[in-house]
Amino acid sequence: MNSELTILLVEDDPDALANLVDILEQDGHQLSLACSLGDIRSLGIQPQFDLVILDRRLPDGNVEESMPTLKTLLPNAEFIVVAGFADVESTITAFRLGVTDYILKPVHPHVIRERVARIAHEKRVVQEMHRQQRFADQLMDTSEALIVVLDLQGRVERLNRHFTKVLGWEEKDLLGEDYIDHCIPEPERARVREVFRATVAGKRSTGVCNGVLTTDGRIRQVRWSDSTLANDDGEITSVLAIGVDITDIVEAQDAAARDHRLAAIGQTVAGLAHESRNALHRINTSVELLRLDIPIESESREEVDSIAHASVELQTTLEEVRQYAAPIHLHRESVFLHEVWRRVWGYLAAARGNRDAELIEAHCGCGCPVDVDVL
Repeated sequence: MNSELTILLVEDDPDALANLVDILEQDGHQLSLACSLGDIRSLGIQPQFDLVILDRRLPDGNVEESMPTLKTLLPNAEFIVVAGFADVESTITAFRLGVTDYILKPVHPHVIRERVARIAHEKRVVQEMHRQQRFADQLMDTSEALIVVLDLQGRVERLNRHFTKVLGWEEKDLLGEDYIDHCIPEPERARVREVFRATVAGKRSTGVCNGVLTTDGRIRQVRWSDSTLANDDGEITSVLAIGVDITDIVEAQDAAARDHRLAAIGQTVAGLAHESRNALHRINTSVELLRLDIPIESESREEVDSIAHASVELQTTLEEVRQYAAPIHLHRESVFLHEVWRRVWGYLAAARGNRDAELIEAHCGCGCPVDVDVL
């Protein structure tokens, strides 16, 4: 990062001003010059200046009296005051008003360079911190993962925008609240608290899945990766949890498992129907033999006929079950849609009976044939 500063020099002594210019230009700083406090006021607000080096006493005032105004006009600047002698009381006052440093005349090059270099370094550190903060904020706002930051007691410190989008919770609704009590379904809270405690103790956790409540009471399934955040001294200050919504994946897996079970049931039913048909065939054969031996006028013949009738009904039912469990075979046929509904209308003729019903065909522009299963 560039270490040059934008510096405003304020000095009414031409020789002292030229000396400062010679020293600072060698280090590549961008300089602007002024001879009085009035010159500064005439510039108006100038947020681009990083540093102001000015004489304590100028023709139109001193630093102690003018510092509040200077801080307003130069809001981003640090201030170095150059004085001909040290006055303890005025020096303390200047520092209280926001002066960064105090240098006594005559100004030695290595002294001013050292002080300016220190300020430049501090500016670089602050700028880097701001850059990292902007990056973190942008990452939080644009990430399509669910991000939540908790303090060491499990209270919410921050949420990202995607968390709100998926779950409905606004940061203002949860800020300072116990995250687990508010957002985790009751049956899973104990397990999630154990994971949280382990994370606070320094154990990184990944692949932890649990339900998270939405504001309308639904439950979304989220896969989490948890880690800790620490301060400059290495002390753990909070827990960072990054999650991916896997609700659709879980539902698809459940649907696939149900389909697998249904397929297994279908195979079992088809096998059962096949074996039952063999048994029914033997029953029907035995019934036919009994009919040969039992006279028609016999009371037992009625019972045999009843068994035969029940066998036929059972066989019909098993055949329907077998066809239902068997793979579906579509019988496609290219037809016009109006032919389909006219055919269905004809099938319903018996069901309509004597009711007053009429098929009205409105023009729908269905002039193209379509492939449909006609059975």
